[in-house]
Amino acid sequence: MEDIINYEEFMACLEDLYQNTDYGIHPTPATGHACNLRPLLEKQMSDYSEITMLDVGCGHGDLMEFYKFSGWTVAGTEIVNYLLAGELLSFEEVYPYSIGDLKLIGDNQYDFVFFVNVLDHVWNPEDIVIGVEEGRRIAKYGIVVVCDGEENFQTIDIPKWQWRSMFTDFKEVDFYEHESGFLRVLAFNDW
Repeated sequence: MEDIINYEEFMACLEDLYQNTDYGIHPTPATGHACNLRPLLEKQMSDYSEITMLDVGCGHGDLMEFYKFSGWTVAGTEIVNYLLAGELLSFEEVYPYSIGDLKLIGDNQYDFVFFVNVLDHVWNPEDIVIGVEEGRRIAKYGIVVVCDGEENFQTIDIPKWQWRSMFTDFKEVDFYEHESGFLRVLAFNDW
């Protein structure tokens, strides 16, 4: 990724990855972990008959499909045109939004906002902070951030202390990191 010098090249690389390789087709540890959080999140929301989620950077839509099958109302964002014009058409609510476009989504629009293998794959490092701030604003209850920590198309590498510093304004934060680089953050606005 060091050779990519502008946003257009970054987008061309993403389009090529999704269109001409098997990138994003196979489940990652981060996706599996995000799916395994469902009982915990549902337990906290036991008084609600409908739970909503926004999957930022939804890729092929695997996480949305899992939560939809589990009875949640799902939506996603994606910037890769190949995905938007193909398999994501099966979902009712997918926005062609980048991290910077999240400002177009209303306050408290979804119960949870998920960033799974997204915030470590952005073009600008500032987008990580924007994503966390916008996710907090959009989510009624909280955000889920999961990063595999592998160098598989990882564009941003920031120290764990810097990750921690982005979540100080949340009411409750469960921060887990592994020496492999795996990172999971559950950050709750209200519980």
